Amino acid sequence: MHQPDILVVQECEHPDKYIYSPTNKKPDSQYWYGDSRHKGICILSFNDYKFELLPNFNPKFRYILPFRVTGHGQTFTLFAIWAMSNKENYEARYIGQVWLAINYYRELLGQLTYLTKFKMLKSGLTKTGLHAATMLH
Repeated sequence: MHQPDILVVQECEHPDKYIYSPTNKKPDSQYWYGDSRHKGICILSFNDYKFELLPNFNPKFRYILPFRVTGHGQTFTLFAIWAMSNKENYEARYIGQVWLAINYYRELLGQLTYLTKFKMLKSGLTKTGLHAATMLH
């Protein structure tokens, strides 16, 4: 069983739909963002970390959300990323969207920062893996 401190989940329903049990612990804190209650991105804490969406969040980069994370005597910036297609702007698709967002948020990247991308299988979170957790200076 995975017991993450912080979990970023793409393509997830609104947390009101989650079902918790003794083996499926309810998060201490969470932040969900999406266009509909059926699909969005969620950041969850299972170890007393708190999340604050940074005020310079740019909705132009729809699912690239910068957070200030605090807890356990630490403060750092975490980007929750769900790279998606963009039908209006071909250059802003998938990795292009991430590249444009990195350039937009470049001032934040001088701080202790983690960029995350998780994969979610149809079977659920059992094989969620960290694709990138990078500290940039």
